Amino acid sequence: MKRSLYEYWLGLLALLALLAVLGTALNSTLPLVVAAVVMLAALITWQPLLGLCMVAFYLPQENLAMLFPSFTLIKLIGGLTFWGWFTHLLTGKKVFKMNRMFVPLVLYLIWCLLSIVWAIQPGQSWPRVISLGQMLLMFIAGYNLVDSKKELHLLLGSYVLGAVWAAGLGIYNGYLHAFMVRIDSGGLQDPNFYARIIGLGVLFGAYLAFSFINAAIRRLSLICCVIIVVAVLLSGSRGTWLALLAALSAGIAFAGPRIARRPALKRRLLISLLVVMVSVALFGPRIVDHLPYVVVQRAETLTHITDQTNRAAGRFDIWLVGLEIAKDNLAKGVGINNFPCAFTEYFPAAGGIVRPVGLNRDPHNVYLANLTELGVPGLLLFMLLLWELWRSGDRTENRVDAVLCKLLVIFLATAGLTGTDHFRKFFWFGLLIPCILAQFGVLKGLSGDRDKKKFCFWRPPFPTGTTKTMEFLLSAWFKTSKRWEWTYM
Repeated sequence: MKRSLYEYWLGLLALLALLAVLGTALNSTLPLVVAAVVMLAALITWQPLLGLCMVAFYLPQENLAMLFPSFTLIKLIGGLTFWGWFTHLLTGKKVFKMNRMFVPLVLYLIWCLLSIVWAIQPGQSWPRVISLGQMLLMFIAGYNLVDSKKELHLLLGSYVLGAVWAAGLGIYNGYLHAFMVRIDSGGLQDPNFYARIIGLGVLFGAYLAFSFINAAIRRLSLICCVIIVVAVLLSGSRGTWLALLAALSAGIAFAGPRIARRPALKRRLLISLLVVMVSVALFGPRIVDHLPYVVVQRAETLTHITDQTNRAAGRFDIWLVGLEIAKDNLAKGVGINNFPCAFTEYFPAAGGIVRPVGLNRDPHNVYLANLTELGVPGLLLFMLLLWELWRSGDRTENRVDAVLCKLLVIFLATAGLTGTDHFRKFFWFGLLIPCILAQFGVLKGLSGDRDKKKFCFWRPPFPTGTTKTMEFLLSAWFKTSKRWEWTYM
């Protein structure tokens, strides 16, 4: 007899109660933790997309999801998600989708791996290469898990909710300190990194606001954008301010032709702009007087960024040393993640250093990091990644998708002027979204005549919808005459 869903829930609750009693008797939470991990693994294996959305939600608050040193909840859920996708691939529930972005990503990873051979300290390079390899696998799995716009909206919505939660924590921390210090979500997180990782949520929230027809969802998305923008301002991250400003300016430029063709929209925007300008002119001084101290103080430093006492918080001096490193290592670099070691070695030879910046410093520039650590080939491969992302916007399904692709590139490229995020998970998540958006345009034939080099499916070796035992799967494997079949779109 077929069991009802309620019976399964009752069984689950009974199991949890038994584990709670066992944990109380043993004075340990280990039974509950083990049961939670097992149930989470079963759930994500059944629905890997759910695991991907959970990863997106926890990305903006990764520092709060630490389970053990160097092991976060994101790594646990990400590993389970990859396993769930892989099992779905083997059983025929999913097909392997290729994307032209995979090639430069693999080439970039291979060059990073080769750089270990000539690295100053190879031991510093291996963890970074392993981390990049893990993110590449999650990139491939994430691309293959999202098959529709509805699933993409669910994924982006998860990231926006996570960013709003992190923004709320940051604003609350700022309130506890009377908004006199730069905010973050807690756990001694770098405010600059905090601002960049939640700043990505502003772009996703704006995209959802323009994509949905439902007015309630659009308003909710805009409210989320406002909350995140407030947190970014309170973080005092000048680099993120400029990156969001660049993305906003580019968005207005891209939307210009569409606005010009709609007189009503044009009139509303012009009136709104006029109201803002008049309000700033009349109430500007009062607004400044009531702004939080940290925002005013960080904004004032923008006009003194080139002063000898500021020098972009010492970044100019770090970049001078980085240029000395690059001069001697243009062909192959000093090895991935070896800039701090090279900085200490080249610091005495660098001229023009004004501000004490210490030793073993981060390059604080994604382009300088690639040039010094991977040489000209590594920098060219990295620029190729950004170029491919930009071109993804030309293969999307509609104008809104294309604008999001290009704004993501502008945001990541501009934020990279003052930070090194190319090994961060949120950066790779930003790389993933344009690839997902481009596949919808390719599938609908909007990119031309369905070029075989742009998109393809890789059918699994096992029969589609197989739910029987592995013995049957193995027999099917050996009986199939054509194990692998490629179908191009």
